[in-house]
Amino acid sequence: MMFLMQNTWAGIPEVDWAALSPLLVMAGVPIIFLTFWSLLSHVAPQRTPSIVAALTGIGTIVAAAIQWGMLDDRTVGTTTLAAAYRLDGFALLLTMLIAASVTLTAIFFLMVDQILNFMIEMIVALGG
Repeated sequence: MMFLMQNTWAGIPEVDWAALSPLLVMAGVPIIFLTFWSLLSHVAPQRTPSIVAALTGIGTIVAAAIQWGMLDDRTVGTTTLAAAYRLDGFALLLTMLIAASVTLTAIFFLMVDQILNFMIEMIVALGG
């Protein structure tokens, strides 16, 4: 009976926003861009989605490279969100490879630019 009476609430977990920065760039920029694109697509040039996708990939690579430099060789990695999100060298390497593929695909699609291609690129990247 004492087990049921214990207070198991651990409080709000600490969030290391810097560790989440590659994920936030790769997920946040497309969400913000699609919001503005839905309102301003008639004014903006048609190459804008590919340019934003390429810049998103480059920004993700930069954020992951900064995190790579902050990793300690003596430890396995770092965790955040109450150990729900783990950041280590292998995860950062995969993040940079996915971001590089998004960047190269976006540069390729600069010739054939459509908003559908942008959405497909970002959905595939987030799936990785």
